Amino acid sequence: MDAIKGWSPRSSNSFEILHKIGQDSSRCQVFKGRDIITGKIVALKKIKLHTWEPEYVEEMAREILVLNRLDSHPNVVKLEGLVLIHGEPLSLYLVFEYMEHSLADLIITHQIKFTESQVKCYMHQLLLGLEYCHSRGVIHGNINAFNLLISNKGILKIAGFGKAASINFPNRNESGMVSEAVPVLYRAPEFSSYHPAYSSAADLWGVGCILAESLATKPIIQTLQVEEHCNPYNKHGRRKNFKGFPPSSLTLLKTLLADNPVARQSASAALANKFFTTSPYACEPSSILQYPPRKTIQEAK
Repeated sequence: MDAIKGWSPRSSNSFEILHKIGQDSSRCQVFKGRDIITGKIVALKKIKLHTWEPEYVEEMAREILVLNRLDSHPNVVKLEGLVLIHGEPLSLYLVFEYMEHSLADLIITHQIKFTESQVKCYMHQLLLGLEYCHSRGVIHGNINAFNLLISNKGILKIAGFGKAASINFPNRNESGMVSEAVPVLYRAPEFSSYHPAYSSAADLWGVGCILAESLATKPIIQTLQVEEHCNPYNKHGRRKNFKGFPPSSLTLLKTLLADNPVARQSASAALANKFFTTSPYACEPSSILQYPPRKTIQEAK
């Protein structure tokens, strides 16, 4: 297929699978592995291709093509190779640089309470990554805490580009984006059937949700009781759940979580917000303490 043109697939025996660290769906598992040739620790995303469902194959191909386009930014996860295994079932491994955590892992599992400086550090990196994506014509389409990876060096990288779309084709039919795939707590209002057109502003809504989660004294994703398709950050929710947030964050949150997509402005505008120019300033990524490793889900056989 076109998505893998230009790649030279590695052999399956050139990697050692250490253990399972995640699962995107019943057909996609993520393992921690080691490149036997270089000794480098990597993440191996295993995709089972035996069913070859068109929608699933399209998503896989989209992720590969998009990552080829976004191959040179420090805040976007890097696809380092492919491993095609001929057998029963036919499987494909996407080889990624290894990141120790997801933001969701830190917020939900470890219940880390970030300092304001740490929040600014992570959010600055997220917005820089999104600014780059949008400048390259890519709408991520599924910005949530599970798709933001964190290294033990404090670096944040955007991952999970299977639902990405082109800025040149912002409507639902042409972009191929699937609103139901976006977790309800991160789903922009325009994803509803009443707002069929959407743009890169949907990514900014996700940024607003993540900013709120990161500033909360406890994970919003665990404490909000939300009905399907309703806005968890409506006016009443904001007054209740944003209590105690830094004053400098409120203007940015109001902008990012505006119901009108146009009012959310852009990643570049968000980077210029006073939230980032008000003390305490963003800390250096390297100053952030290392967190406990994510739990092994299942030992590899």
